[in-house]
Order: sequence, then structure tokens, then C-alpha cells
Amino acid sequence: GLMIGLEVDDPVHARCLISHALDHGLILGGTLHTGAVLRIAPPLILTEAEMQLGLEILEKSLEAS
Repeated sequence: GLMIGLEVDDPVHARCLISHALDHGLILGGTLHTGAVLRIAPPLILTEAEMQLGLEILEKSLEAS
């Protein structure tokens, strides 16, 4: 399936982003290797509207942290 990794500056920042996104309806995963990589794994049947919503939530999470 589709998977994208987004590296951030440190594990604490990654946990804050994951928590903020989850509070707004987007499930992100973390990685065990460094703890500073967000794992984005949308379903292969993702619609364009769902993608836009997910990107908006991710953008707001990045701005909030």
C-alpha cells in the first residue's frame, strides 16, 4: 500500500503532531526507529476529497506545533 514518511525535528514534536492530528480526525503513525518520523499510510481507495481533508488537518497540525 501507499506509505509516506515525514521527518520532523525531534520525537517530542512528532508526538505532538500525531496527537493534534488525531484530535482533529486524522490518524498518523509514528516510527520506532527514530521516533521523529510521522507515518502516513492512506488507503489505496482514498478519494480526492478525503486527501484534501487529510492534508488540511496535517497542515493545521504543523502550524499548531
